[in-house]
Amino acid sequence: MRIPVPIAILSCVIATGSVWYFGSRDADFTTPPSAEENQEAKEQWKKENAPAPAASITSTDTQVKKQAPKAPKLVKPKRVKPPKPKRLPTGDLGVSPQLSEYGILANEGAPSMVQLAQELESQQAWQHALLAWERVLDTTKASPEEASMAHKAITRLKPKQPAWNPDPLGDITITLHAGATIKNKQALESALKQTADSIAQASGYILKVTFQTSIGKGTPPDTPRVPIAIWFTRSDGKRQGETPPLSFMAAPDDVETLTKQCKLGVYNLLRAHLAETTAFSPLPEADPDTPAELRLNSHITRFMWREFANSLNSN
Repeated sequence: MRIPVPIAILSCVIATGSVWYFGSRDADFTTPPSAEENQEAKEQWKKENAPAPAASITSTDTQVKKQAPKAPKLVKPKRVKPPKPKRLPTGDLGVSPQLSEYGILANEGAPSMVQLAQELESQQAWQHALLAWERVLDTTKASPEEASMAHKAITRLKPKQPAWNPDPLGDITITLHAGATIKNKQALESALKQTADSIAQASGYILKVTFQTSIGKGTPPDTPRVPIAIWFTRSDGKRQGETPPLSFMAAPDDVETLTKQCKLGVYNLLRAHLAETTAFSPLPEADPDTPAELRLNSHITRFMWREFANSLNSN
């Protein structure tokens, strides 16, 4: 059964009015509260809204702190001492050595070979000592310090030793070529002759080095420096082997400077050729502070010079 709307409205008004009347008939809305009542209200509010007490540290918290992981201690790495060089056999010092002497000991390492060379010097076995120093350079993986020791020792010992090949009939002949378009042919020929002589001496006269120039017919460039190409050939009567040419810029009229540049060019040519055709330890890049003559004489060993010449007819 549906209640009529007027009756529903009248019932809501009577219910609301009754609640308001009976709930507020004893309240005094006009008289302000006294000071005591205000103070009592404040204290009541403070009690109801007091902040929560701070959490106390329990034994569990203390235990957690005690169990916190400690930072690991930094352990200094122990310095590993390099192994002592192995003492290598000197061999029979009363027998003439081979040019490749001590090469089979190269796997023992550069420090052992340096120690062997020093021991041979202490026994005044100069020829054997020179060969051992040369093996430091051409068959071991020498450090820069060890290589420097070998260079100095070779420079000191080599001039005191006789030519390795005193018989001119037993030498190996190779030809140093140079090609350029220049006016002063004599300057280039003079530089090539000095370079060829230095190579022969550096090889212990194992090599006999001739030279040949190829002068272009064109008009020489009007510049202070011109391109010059150098290369080596060797003929055994049946075939001729040769290296790829190496080019560099040079002053064509200054014989002294041209000679230095030709020697530097020879060093760089051998460095590339030996790295490609042999198992020798790689030659280092040319140091501008090292004289060109010293590079040919103390950086390239006599064994390297011989094998370089032999490689020309094996290609």
